[in-house]
Amino acid sequence: MEETTEQAQGSSWATLLGVVIMAIFIIGAFSIFHMRKSEDLSHDAVGIARNFIRNSPVVDQNLGEVRAVQATSERSGGSEDAPVYALDFNVSGSKATGIVTVSVAHARDEWQVQAAALDLDGKKVDLR
Repeated sequence: MEETTEQAQGSSWATLLGVVIMAIFIIGAFSIFHMRKSEDLSHDAVGIARNFIRNSPVVDQNLGEVRAVQATSERSGGSEDAPVYALDFNVSGSKATGIVTVSVAHARDEWQVQAAALDLDGKKVDLR
């Protein structure tokens, strides 16, 4: 029994469709993995910045004992291998409130605070 041209074309289309679906699945899985990794790095960056603020003697001196640190915005940059985040926080202390901007970079498997500043009613105070 010989295969007709229509049957051969039909199986070619099925094979092509299978390859396309598999490629979409692989690309999707890679994208999800990459997004999750990026989310984890972002979450870690926020935690490092929040700890830096809570332990800063300059923040303590200007705002009093830190009571709340609320992240308000995040800007990312750098590269995939060395991400950098600029994070803004509303910080409430026992004496005052202010906005702290912290720049955090990831290099050699650890986060480092690159720069930090407190905006206290328009007055900028360097935290580094």
